[in-house]
Amino acid sequence: STGNSKGFFVRQTNKS
Repeated sequence: STGNSKGFFVRQTNKS
């Protein structure tokens, strides 16, 4: 769960 949450956050930052 934690890893999934981190991956999502990083992915959003990259898109921004």
